[in-house]
Amino acid sequence: MESETLWAALLFAAFALLNGIALLPAIGEWRARRDAQPLKVVREYDGNVRFFARSFATFVDRQFGDVLVQCRQDGLARDGILSDGQAFHVAPASGRPVIRQDEHRARRVQRMVLGCGPLLLPDELMFEREIYSDGSIRGGRRGIYRALLSKSHIALGEASAVLRWSHAEGTFVSAPASVLFGRVSAERSITLRARTCFTRLHAPVIWFGGGAERPTRAFGLSRLAPHSLSGAFDTRGGRALVKGDIEIPPRTRIEGALVATGRVRIGREAWVSGNVKGGKGVYVEAGAWVDGALISGGAAHIEGSSWINGPIVAERHVSVGRNCRLGSPDKPTTVSAEAILIALDVTAYGTVWARVTGRVGDG
Repeated sequence: MESETLWAALLFAAFALLNGIALLPAIGEWRARRDAQPLKVVREYDGNVRFFARSFATFVDRQFGDVLVQCRQDGLARDGILSDGQAFHVAPASGRPVIRQDEHRARRVQRMVLGCGPLLLPDELMFEREIYSDGSIRGGRRGIYRALLSKSHIALGEASAVLRWSHAEGTFVSAPASVLFGRVSAERSITLRARTCFTRLHAPVIWFGGGAERPTRAFGLSRLAPHSLSGAFDTRGGRALVKGDIEIPPRTRIEGALVATGRVRIGREAWVSGNVKGGKGVYVEAGAWVDGALISGGAAHIEGSSWINGPIVAERHVSVGRNCRLGSPDKPTTVSAEAILIALDVTAYGTVWARVTGRVGDG
């Protein structure tokens, strides 16, 4: 009996010793507090859609400034290796990179490609390193690119893909059936064609397909007082708080913000002058106007020919019908949801951010 008790005590002591050893670093840090400073987080990485492009532009200027000047003077192609072992290729004045035979056979280019003028990229090649151009970049069909930076315009060929990011100082245009992972930004405009998938877009104006015409605001609307909404329990401060659902009849105008614990449905050609928030979802019928934000705890559905002036934020997904306008030239906005489906002939101003996936309709 004594031996069994001894063995049990020894087993318990060994268990306590092993666990204590594992905790020694944590105990030492708790007493000495040598690493009490917060972790350094680069906020610009998350908040600035152009972060990677600007960092790469600085790198190109530092590493290739003189090389690109020489290229502009003599128009000759150049190859080299950076100090870190990275190979690079500067395209000749023709703008067509010199692709080696082994690269053609493998359909893959592992060199960084740069141009001192416009670049014309061949079809069906994968470029595993960044591409830079002092001029425009025109991609071939089924091209796959790690990242693109142009001091002018970027135009992708059909069924192409950008794996990390892309930035154009001018315009960015994707051909149909392209896939845009990561961040796409342009200083002038972005145009996405049918069946293009995307995640994060930022430009003064973003056209899905041909862009939208200006939706017509309906006149002669009947007025609806916020306090007359069913379930309204607080209408102070220019807002209507409603327990349950809110339904705005067609061709009705209501002043102020709307907040519902349930769903909000805005009727055809109705006009809401403030923000709209639905705890379980928001549905906007065709031709409706919302002067403020559209916030949904579920999904947000926007039918065609509607105009939402403020941000659109949904916990789940957002769908946008044809000929809608989101934001305005003088009031850029943000559309954000896990998934975003946007029909053709839609115009957005500012940022469209699909946290998981976004897609442009078939037409």
